Amino acid sequence: MYSVSPYSAIMTKGEVVIAVSGAVQEYIFKNYPKCPQERVQLIYRGADTQEFPFGLQPHAAWLSEWQAAFPQLGGKVILGLPGRLSRVKGHETFLNLLQALKADYPNVHGLIIGGAEAAKEDYAEELQRRVQDLGLNDCVTFTGQRDDMALVLTQCSLVLSLRVTPEAFGRTTLEPLRLGKPVIGWDIGGVGEMLQRMFPFGAVPFGNTDLLEERIRLWLSSPQYPIECEDFLLSTMCNKTLSLYTQLSLTDISS
Repeated sequence: MYSVSPYSAIMTKGEVVIAVSGAVQEYIFKNYPKCPQERVQLIYRGADTQEFPFGLQPHAAWLSEWQAAFPQLGGKVILGLPGRLSRVKGHETFLNLLQALKADYPNVHGLIIGGAEAAKEDYAEELQRRVQDLGLNDCVTFTGQRDDMALVLTQCSLVLSLRVTPEAFGRTTLEPLRLGKPVIGWDIGGVGEMLQRMFPFGAVPFGNTDLLEERIRLWLSSPQYPIECEDFLLSTMCNKTLSLYTQLSLTDISS
C-alpha cells in the first residue's frame, strides 16, 4: 500500500480499478475519496495450485539434497519465516519468539527462508549478530535465496507471517496455506483476510506478541491444520480479470 500522494493517485484514474484484497479496497476508499467506489472492483490475487498443490511431498532426490545441505534440521519442529530479508518482514519478532520458546521446546528450530538484496546486506549481517546475541546459533538457520519455495515450505512444521505493516495481499502466507501448512500471523491487511477464511486459528491481533507466543505454544501442544479449499486460486483471479476486461471492451463497443 503505497504512500498517499498525487503520484500514487494515478492508480485510481482508470475506468475500473482492481483491488487485490479487501484491505486495498478500503485503503482506496479512505485515501482517494474522489475515486467513485463503484469503479473499484475486488479481485483477490491467487496461488497456482499446480505450483502449490495441497499435500505436496518432495521427491527423493530433492529431499536428499536438502538434508545434506541442512543436516541440523533433522528431527526438528521447524518454524519457518519466508520472505526477503527486510526490516518490515518481522524477523526481530521471530527471533524473540524463538528465544522465548527455547527452554520449553528445545526441539524447535527457526528457518529464515529468503535472501537479501544488495542494499539489505547490512541488515542480513545485523540479523546474524542478533542470533548470536540471543544465544540462538544452534536453533536458527538461514537458507539464503531459494528458487524452490514450494518444496522448502514442505519442510516447515509451522509458518509465521509477521510483517510489521499491512500487506496488500501476502503471497508468503497464501502459498503455505495452499500446501496445507498451518500459518500463524498478524490479523491485518490481506494476510488477515486469508487467515480468517482459510485458517482462523492462525489470526492474531496485530502487535499482541504475548498472544502470538501463546498461540504458537498452543499449536505446538495440539497442532491444527488448514483444510483444502477453493479460496484465493490463481484460476479464479485470471477468470475474473478476463471477464472484467471483456465487460469493458463490450461497453466500449456499445458506446
